[in-house]
Amino acid sequence: MSFEQLLREGNRWIESEDPRQAIPCFVQILQSDPDHVVALAGLAKATLQLNDTASAWTMLEMALALAPDDPDVNNTAGYAQMMLGAPEKALDHYERALRSRPNDPGVLLNLASALSDTGAYDRAEQIYARLIAEGRDDATAQYNHALVMLVHGRLAEAWPGFERRREAANTGLARREMPGRPWDGSECPDETLFIHAEQGLGDNLQFVRYLPIIAGRAKRIILEAPEALIDLFAPVIGIDALIPRGGPLPAADRHASIMSLPALCGTTAETVPASVPYLALDPEGKARWSARLGTGDGRLHVGLVWAGNPDHRRDRERSIPIELMADGLRDLPDCAFHAFQVGAPLSRLAAADILVEIDVLFPELGPLAEVSAALQAVDLLITVDTALAHLAGSLALPVWTLITRVPDWRWMLDCPDTPWYPTMRLFRQPAPGDWQSVMADLRSALSEEQDARL
Repeated sequence: MSFEQLLREGNRWIESEDPRQAIPCFVQILQSDPDHVVALAGLAKATLQLNDTASAWTMLEMALALAPDDPDVNNTAGYAQMMLGAPEKALDHYERALRSRPNDPGVLLNLASALSDTGAYDRAEQIYARLIAEGRDDATAQYNHALVMLVHGRLAEAWPGFERRREAANTGLARREMPGRPWDGSECPDETLFIHAEQGLGDNLQFVRYLPIIAGRAKRIILEAPEALIDLFAPVIGIDALIPRGGPLPAADRHASIMSLPALCGTTAETVPASVPYLALDPEGKARWSARLGTGDGRLHVGLVWAGNPDHRRDRERSIPIELMADGLRDLPDCAFHAFQVGAPLSRLAAADILVEIDVLFPELGPLAEVSAALQAVDLLITVDTALAHLAGSLALPVWTLITRVPDWRWMLDCPDTPWYPTMRLFRQPAPGDWQSVMADLRSALSEEQDARL
């Protein structure tokens, strides 16, 4: 096969997302010509599809040394830097690619995404608006544009684009065959409506609040939920049947995603349904955990979560080293700290050199209903952006959530609170990665909280 044929074959495999088939095509070229820039870039693309970003970057460094201004190499290098969590570096590569291809929609879309990830929302929105105005039915551009509008609180304007998320290339949401036809939010009094789960635990916790709102719009409502949330969701008004995600799908006349309910209900920033708690409280469980923790002893009992799911795309940004959190909390009088942290980050606690005592509540992952009872026993939860922030908020419990400078859309910008959870207070980074300032603010707030209790 000629080099041209091998490149064509390799790119075809990349387009069909079968990188293992693509790699031999590029390797064969590089065995004859180690400095073949296009083959190096192609091998990097295939390696990126295998999530081996470090190896891909090695190939790209070689390609950039040979062709520093090549637009395809720079576009791929920008994507690799995004995967490495360095959107500022990605910007440089995308800008360089645009010098040769100023109107390339793919590069423009990538540039706008990197701008959003650095908080440069105005320029990102200009690019998204340009791509959409040019008439391209680009689901990724429309979805990304919606995220910019959502983070600015322009909810009603954003929902149509947000509904393109399953078609967007950057969400990783698989298409699912659903029973019945899509629901448009209208009354269907003689029909069964299936509301299916979507994305993470926090997303489902946040949007289950809509089930009581839509309760009268269908004859019967079946809710699918992640297995871990089944017990918590069972008492929610408006659910006629509850099934775990991953099981057989029920018969139904219409269907909708739980994350589509805000759009279907016409939610704006001013009309967010914020009546809490919308999950059931557990007085007996609270009493049991209060006895276990010794609450009511005059100390401020504070729950802590310092890390999220390590598989989350932005976990490196949103999680805090336990050493940093503990250092910010040390020497605070009359405070008792309890770790609600679970999973791999919990093991770091035993190895860390910290000067504050932290009581581990769940050495192993326990049922979320039990975690909910323990949350009700403490005076305050301090957490990074994880599902437990949503759980505490949905229970109307005091929760202080630590937010990255470039936040998830639901936390919007700059405000110290959120319309989604009235009992939540937000502590925001003043600059990307600046958790030290957040911990200083947190420490002052804890001191004020203690003074208020005297």
